Amino acid sequence: MNNNTAEAFSIICENEDIFEFTQLYGLHGVAIQNTEEPDESWFNPKLAHSLGYNDARALTWKKIISPKDLEEIEEILAAHNHSGDILVGEITFLHSKGFFIPMTYKSLCVGENVIIALKKISDYSNIEFKPEQDFKREQLLDTVLDTINIGIIACDSKGKLTLFNKAAKKWHGLPAKDIPQAEYASYYNLYEPDGKTLFKIEDIPLINMLQEGEIRKPEMIIKARTGRKRIVNITGARLYDERKNISGAVIAMHDITEKKEAEEKLRISEETFRGSFESAADGMAITDASGICIEVNDRLCEIMGYPANELKSLNFQEVTYPEDLEEDLKLWNQLLDGEIDHYQMEKRAIHKSGKIKHIIVSVAIVRDENNQPFHFITQITDISSLKEAEKELHNTLNQLENLLESSTRVSIIALDQQGSILMFNKGAENLLGYTRTEMIGQKTLLDLHFKDEIQIRANELSEAHGRKVEPEEVFHIMANRGKPDTKEWNYRCKNGEALPIQLTVTPIYDNESLTGYLCVATDISELKRAQSKIRSILEITEEQNDRLRNFAHIVSHNLRSHSGNIQMLMEIYLEENPELKENEVIKMLLTASENLTESIEHLNEVALINTSVLNKLPSLNLKKSVMKSLTSINALIQKSNLKVINNIPEKYEVLSLPAYLDSIILNFTTNAVKYRSPERKPVLKFNAIKKNDYITLEIEDNGIGIDLEKDGSKLFGMYKTFHGNEDARGIGLFITKNQIEAIGGKIEVKSVVDRGTVFTISFKYEKI
Repeated sequence: MNNNTAEAFSIICENEDIFEFTQLYGLHGVAIQNTEEPDESWFNPKLAHSLGYNDARALTWKKIISPKDLEEIEEILAAHNHSGDILVGEITFLHSKGFFIPMTYKSLCVGENVIIALKKISDYSNIEFKPEQDFKREQLLDTVLDTINIGIIACDSKGKLTLFNKAAKKWHGLPAKDIPQAEYASYYNLYEPDGKTLFKIEDIPLINMLQEGEIRKPEMIIKARTGRKRIVNITGARLYDERKNISGAVIAMHDITEKKEAEEKLRISEETFRGSFESAADGMAITDASGICIEVNDRLCEIMGYPANELKSLNFQEVTYPEDLEEDLKLWNQLLDGEIDHYQMEKRAIHKSGKIKHIIVSVAIVRDENNQPFHFITQITDISSLKEAEKELHNTLNQLENLLESSTRVSIIALDQQGSILMFNKGAENLLGYTRTEMIGQKTLLDLHFKDEIQIRANELSEAHGRKVEPEEVFHIMANRGKPDTKEWNYRCKNGEALPIQLTVTPIYDNESLTGYLCVATDISELKRAQSKIRSILEITEEQNDRLRNFAHIVSHNLRSHSGNIQMLMEIYLEENPELKENEVIKMLLTASENLTESIEHLNEVALINTSVLNKLPSLNLKKSVMKSLTSINALIQKSNLKVINNIPEKYEVLSLPAYLDSIILNFTTNAVKYRSPERKPVLKFNAIKKNDYITLEIEDNGIGIDLEKDGSKLFGMYKTFHGNEDARGIGLFITKNQIEAIGGKIEVKSVVDRGTVFTISFKYEKI
């Protein structure tokens, strides 16, 4: 499948059950996964929109699923888990803005494909920062538009579709498509009430409302390619921007198919009509010529709040809102006079509680055999929920505008394609000192930057693109590299001062056409001051470290000189007084002098390791280095009967000083001899593998082992011994660990008492 939309649609539409499954449960997204091909996945644009992405083709499971739920999604995608049943549950998704969105899922296995329908959950308490305000409003708007059983379609000022809700998609049986207006009727199957004549472009309700502010033909038939045809009644309104300019239009399509069918059946059979009358989804009434109800159905009682007996005693004029009565009576009289045989209008009715109900009234006249008015059939559709939804939509748009204004410390600037400023929020005013009147239509983004900084960035882009990039092109190039560009800049405030900012430039598209840019900047002045303090502290620390290293060298050198003098004086004194060689005090002085000399040598080695600057380490053959080191102690190996196994590959080269590598090998080899087990023949193995950025050397022996629970924390400490050997000094592992770390390596150990020890040493190597 590999994001093949045509193939995905064929799977969804191959039978009515699958299509209905995606429509019922995929409120906020649908995904299809081929169970035999892990990379064969498809995500619909609705899911991409719900997660804040522009392109569904860029989505992958790993990208949008939270790490904790990756294992669960793999279980869902395993076809054998379904066994023909629908799996349900909850998964957390990652929004493009960085916060998490929990969604419920329902998954259905169809052949080798798993179809997953997704719906947002209302609890978003885990969202910890401001974007949740946008998200909740978007969720509210999406939920309202996709749960009402009314088709909602909107367009911009040029007639391009901008909204096509769930009901509209279901009724048309296909998604919205960016096509010329001349093809709307044929693509969306829009017919006149006769069911045969395609709508002319000037009569299409949405275009009619946009261009003329009214709908000339409010009734239409939709012949969907899948599913049944629908007769719809259309209401609508123009949309205006903050300057009262027309910014688009919106229409609401009310399914009146059942009403029309009921009217037709009424003419054929009273019995058929009665069944339709009682079970109609809309309110229905049979009235006499004066407007008094003879019969009413339960739905009409529910809409108006009256019991049937009370409603039958009322005239329609008594429950009509006074301002709408004149138009209603005018149409009623035309119906009586035979000028029209039916009419339809939107009006307000008065509920028993006194509340106002918005309804669509359809009235048809039935005449007797003498062509005299017999009775009237009235159908009432409650559109109060639609009106409430329109109100909520309006409020939501206002709230989004207010949100931009509430960001008082974040600069949000919108630009057109040429870089001219179109929007300048309150945060931008606060940070930069300009008013929006001074900026909108008067300045460009370049006016807010320092010329030398823009030129530096232009030079960098010129080198990267192999051509001269002009300053005017900088932000255009930065914002069109496939993702928003985030970089540290300096804004030039109105007073001329520099304001350090973190600036993100994002392209704005209308479908696939670039319309401008959005620049969001955060003040990082405090961060810069903190960075300056940190740099100052690091400089002081580095200076102190240099002094400590010098101190270590001086102490090591001077102590070694003094200890050498003491040992030399003792030797001269004994040469002059040989009879004192067996004196206990003299023996103790000699031992103390030797120990002092040895300790100073150890300290000198440690100081040299910790102060070495290894900018360029030579590359050494690991296997040859091990063999060379082992040869130098061949007599010790033979005497201890140690079996050495060298499994290191021939071509492994590691970065190290030769003396360090030789010291490391010798230390671990002599330790294997010292701490061999008397119960078995000693064996020492050398193995090596490449793992990521390191060549890892494993040195394994079968000796007496180390109790790591007891001694693991102090294993590499200075002067730490663990087995009571007389010649143990506790300095070998300490020096070895420091040598390994000094060349950029690391060491780990595993050991079992009386079974052996494995030291794992990681060396850096040159990658070719």
